[in-house]
Amino acid sequence: MSGSSPLLARHIRVVVADATRMNCQLIAGALKRGRNNFDVHALTGNSRVAFLELQNVRPDVAVISAQLEDGRFTGFKVLHQLCTSQPKTPAVMLLDSAERDLIVEAFRAGARGVFCRRDSIKALPKCIRRVHEGQIWVNNAEL
Repeated sequence: MSGSSPLLARHIRVVVADATRMNCQLIAGALKRGRNNFDVHALTGNSRVAFLELQNVRPDVAVISAQLEDGRFTGFKVLHQLCTSQPKTPAVMLLDSAERDLIVEAFRAGARGVFCRRDSIKALPKCIRRVHEGQIWVNNAEL
């Protein structure tokens, strides 16, 4: 019997929603590399499209940018809708900056993790795993 955790052995379905195709593909590519065992679905679009796609895919973890095609803070709306319709789907809010008010609002909207774009992309897989395991994720500097 292997000493690895059952959560590490199975693939985690991750949906990444971001405002631009380039950002989304860069994040998805970083998550697919290595031994992350992530099945990554990248999507761009407005908040309506993002929410509908999240409902269809039913990810194990959703990574939602605060900014989608239809506005700077429309990701918060999608996060709130997701948490209302699929309360067992944990979400990570992707923020452009570590402003205290944005972090607090992300958790109020239902995020289980907050990840700032200024942080190393190498930490994002760990964030996703921890959130998938039921933990809360926030960077010490943001805390």
